Amino acid sequence: MTYTVEGKIVRIDVEPRKVSSKLEIRSLILRIPSNRVEGRDEVIEVQFVNANVCRLNGFKAKQRVRVEFALSGREWDGRVFTNLDGLRCVKL
Repeated sequence: MTYTVEGKIVRIDVEPRKVSSKLEIRSLILRIPSNRVEGRDEVIEVQFVNANVCRLNGFKAKQRVRVEFALSGREWDGRVFTNLDGLRCVKL
């Protein structure tokens, strides 16, 4: 299942971070309107991983975008981690 969100880019990694020989990540920090508090914004991180890191080429801070992402998560050592895995980014 995929989700879509629109917002303004706060920050974007210029280059992917190489986490391991099999994993590289490029993060997009996005400011979006809050669903919980009217007039307040939320700041979220969407991670573009491996083959998808190139989908952020050409984007920069302050641009309005629509981001398509999937949720992923895992449990490790009794803790649960949730990620927003970026699939596509489009300028508005």
